[in-house]
Amino acid sequence: MVDRICISINNRCNLACSYCHFHEKKSSIDVQNMDVFKILDNVIDSIEKNNIPVFKIGFVGNGEPLLDFELLKSYLLYIAKYLESGEIAAYIISNGLLLDEEMLQFFKKYHVNVGFSIDGIETIHDKYRCGTHAKVMEKIVLYRKINGKYPSVNCTVGEDVLHYAEETIEFFKQFNSKIAFSRMIGKYGISLDEFNVFLKKAAEQLNVRT
Repeated sequence: MVDRICISINNRCNLACSYCHFHEKKSSIDVQNMDVFKILDNVIDSIEKNNIPVFKIGFVGNGEPLLDFELLKSYLLYIAKYLESGEIAAYIISNGLLLDEEMLQFFKKYHVNVGFSIDGIETIHDKYRCGTHAKVMEKIVLYRKINGKYPSVNCTVGEDVLHYAEETIEFFKQFNSKIAFSRMIGKYGISLDEFNVFLKKAAEQLNVRT
């Protein structure tokens, strides 16, 4: 039984991270190609027919969802009843740069988890993610101010992270939150074996989401 889906509401981003294979796409999702409200209707129908206790929806994927915040907001308000009851658990993954207090208060009200993409220590993050480490950290601090805890975080693991594995792990300890590591592929990628060795080491000291 399906109890989780991922919806990409756009194909565009405000960054052009060097390892990202999506960043050349700049389009929005046209309702003629994908009616998100219809998808949400199907989710609600499935919850009610199958007595699913929690259905998870990720508004993530090909782009930066906050570039279309008003559209995202309309989707979340459409399922607000289910978000408030806990029958639907929604989350987004963002580079964080567009987040402001109003957005964070909205996400808090409807129990939407906000995951931040940050690739560990400043030198590595800035090398691949357009020099944005300091700005992302500012937004993480803002998240903590509003929510009383640090957010979950996502890190892409490539050769540089492997070379500075201890420093990377030490960096993420400060958040005391869940962290998802993803294996970098392509030009700057690492092997699955290398990735698994790093994951094992990280899981000894961090709350690693698997």
